[in-house]
Amino acid sequence: MKSGSVYVVNGIRLLVLTCLVLYSCVVEQVLPADLFGSETKNMMKVHSVTDISHTFSFYFDGRFARNYIQPIDGADARNWATLHKCDLSNVNLLVLQSGASPCLYLTEDVQAVRNFLEGGGGVVVLGEHVLFRREKTYRLNELVSAFGAKFIDQPASEPLKPSSELEVRDLKTYGGKTIELEDQSFWQILIRDAKARIVMALRPIGKGKLLVVSRALSGRQPNAEDLINSAMWQSILADLMCGKQIDPTKPPTSGRDTWCSSDAGYAQEATHSWVLPFAEPMWNEGIATYVGILLGREFGLNKEANTTLKRWIDGAKRHDPEMTKFDLASGTDIPHVVRMAKPMWIFEQLRTEEPRIISKYFQAKRRLIDPKKQKRYTANDSVAVLSTATGRNLFDWFRSLGIDVKASRTKVPHP
Repeated sequence: MKSGSVYVVNGIRLLVLTCLVLYSCVVEQVLPADLFGSETKNMMKVHSVTDISHTFSFYFDGRFARNYIQPIDGADARNWATLHKCDLSNVNLLVLQSGASPCLYLTEDVQAVRNFLEGGGGVVVLGEHVLFRREKTYRLNELVSAFGAKFIDQPASEPLKPSSELEVRDLKTYGGKTIELEDQSFWQILIRDAKARIVMALRPIGKGKLLVVSRALSGRQPNAEDLINSAMWQSILADLMCGKQIDPTKPPTSGRDTWCSSDAGYAQEATHSWVLPFAEPMWNEGIATYVGILLGREFGLNKEANTTLKRWIDGAKRHDPEMTKFDLASGTDIPHVVRMAKPMWIFEQLRTEEPRIISKYFQAKRRLIDPKKQKRYTANDSVAVLSTATGRNLFDWFRSLGIDVKASRTKVPHP
């Protein structure tokens, strides 16, 4: 059905609106400002998946969705798993992002994104050219280059200039870099910088739409309080998802089958999100590195993981052979290797009686610690929580390790 023939028929306005929503990628390109300001914005629900399997960040672990997807009554899940194995059957928006990362985008990943687009899904790719250590390739380019785009190491010059279709006022940015396109005729350029270089562009792929954009145009604070360009983002995301029908009663699900094993640092960064809303007073960094080591064991890299753990603990025992000398709770001048490795040694001892002690500890912390009722999380609180996770009072044991903690100093219930 062509849109011109639809408009000559009186009395079927609802049919026209429905066609515009469901087939905008086929019939015509509905610009973000057009869709967001129309009656169609309430006719479909956003079901999104945000991929954090290539680069973990606190912000994209739920905060991006809180800023821009939840306000338009959308539902979001995070993909921690192999991208091409993620179930996108009931998803109409895929959010891809990556910073400095060693994790490759596999050929299967690129094909999965293409299939999603061909089927009507919308994809937003937020990038900023940056290299991981001695890498020579910005990994997100492995994906977007398949569609004729590339994030480049060229800073954007302000002020940015949005196209008239966006109807954006007071466009904000954290700076960011620019984008190159192989053939601009395939793309709708939505934002340029002061020197006419591209910062945001949109193109149709099959029944879907692909948006490539500078990461600097969205928020980045872990508390999700920097809601920049919200009207623009909400309208754009509503437009991107409109080519694919989903069942609004079945929310999207997270993918967790595996992780990029190139760098255990991803496990470390992910653990930092588990400790929220309070940082760990005695083992914030140590436990994060320890979880990365445990992940290596899960991947079957037992020799490498055990060697790494032994190196840490041996280094600490050169300063404290019995692990009783340094007070992690309130001590000063603690060698870095001790501050890192003594928590690993502690949890290794506890894992002999409860292999799931890490997960049980964080589960107990989420259950017992309410940030609305307390303003800080102390070493005494953490031992009380850990006691609950193990099912026995650990205060005496911690004191035997030279750590100054007492049950009388915490209000957290424990054995």
